[in-house]
Amino acid sequence: MASCRGRTYVGLFMLVTMAGCAMAPTVARKQAADQFCRTIMKPRRDVCVASQVPTGAAAVQAADLPPASDALTIYILRNNSADPTEAVRLEVGGQALTDTLPRTFVRVRLPPGKHALTVGWRSSAASHTVQGLAGEVRYLQLTGWAFMGNREFGLKDIERNQALELVRSAAFLADLVPHGSP
Repeated sequence: MASCRGRTYVGLFMLVTMAGCAMAPTVARKQAADQFCRTIMKPRRDVCVASQVPTGAAAVQAADLPPASDALTIYILRNNSADPTEAVRLEVGGQALTDTLPRTFVRVRLPPGKHALTVGWRSSAASHTVQGLAGEVRYLQLTGWAFMGNREFGLKDIERNQALELVRSAAFLADLVPHGSP
């Protein structure tokens, strides 16, 4: 009888533990007017970035990934299944724009031409060059992986249909127009 009860408790414990693993890894929430946070489940903690989160109407409009007629529009999507949880800094031409979190995307409007985009984390960085004309749109995925203490991030070009898929489960984090841009 005690053996049966012990197996029941062990089974119940395993069921509860597995149910916790099946939960969504992040929950988006807005902390303050100048902060965007996600709750990371393992270990449970908040990861926040300073950001003036766009309005709901702006987010709906941005989810269609439209161009801007007077600028090169770049959508940077961070939505990977095994994405490390820390914030990753986004820079254009050496100018810091914002930090990103998993399952977010940003829109950057730049003057036509060639631009160096950089993603940075801890003491490392990776660069990617984008070129385009006014009215054109580029889609970039911010990819990342982690193994033990190592972290690597980078940017890669993707097609519009893949970008639209990634936007479905991502929060619109920032609408950016760097200094000197249209």
